[in-house]
Amino acid sequence: MKRWWLIVGIVIALVLIAIGTYVEFSNKNNSPVSNFTNSLSTDNEAHESYWKTYNVSIKGFAYIPFLLKIKEGEKVVWTNYDSLAHTVTSDVANQFSSGTIMTGKSFEYVFEKEGIYDYHCSIYPYIKGKVIVEKRE
Repeated sequence: MKRWWLIVGIVIALVLIAIGTYVEFSNKNNSPVSNFTNSLSTDNEAHESYWKTYNVSIKGFAYIPFLLKIKEGEKVVWTNYDSLAHTVTSDVANQFSSGTIMTGKSFEYVFEKEGIYDYHCSIYPYIKGKVIVEKRE
C-alpha cells in the first residue's frame, strides 16, 4: 500500500514539473505583455506613416488582450497559440470572420470605420473580445 502512494506521488510531481516547464516556455516565447507592443504596418506604403498593427494572442482559450482601443485604418493580427483551432468572428453577421485558425496561424483585419466591434470564437462561443475603433483626427 505504501508503494502505491509513492508511485502516485512521483506521477503527480512529474505532472507538476511538466506543467511548470510548459508555462515557463510559453511565457518566454509569447508573453502577453509583448503583445501590447505596436509596430508600423508595411502593407500599404501610402499609409505607412500612421497605420499601426496590434497583436492579439489566442491563448488559454482567451483573447489576450480582451479589449483593444485603436484608430480607424489600423490593423489587428490574431495569432492562435492554443493547441486547438479557433476563429475570430464578428458578433455582427458578415462583418469579419477568420474561418478556422489552426495552431501557430494568424488572421488579420484592418478596421476602416469607427465603432465598437464585439467578436467571439465560433467554435468556443464563450471566448469573447472587443475592439474599440476611434475616429482618426
